Amino acid sequence: SEPSFEAAVRTLEDMFPDLDPIVVRSVLDAKDGDMNETTTKLLAMIEANEAERNRREEEEETGTGTRRGAKAWEEED
Repeated sequence: SEPSFEAAVRTLEDMFPDLDPIVVRSVLDAKDGDMNETTTKLLAMIEANEAERNRREEEEETGTGTRRGAKAWEEED
């Protein structure tokens, strides 16, 4: 049988300690308490966040981003 909603929330919070508990609860609710679907969605969210973080770090390292660092601003003055 499926665990109760609150038990599922606690399990997911243990599985995903870096995610905001509100996000965990919201996704579980949106997936009608389905643990498999919720786990898949949370993993996809983490993967997307990691990809975005890596992209930003690469832009900062290579200077290809649209944002400019403080040094660039200082040189204009």
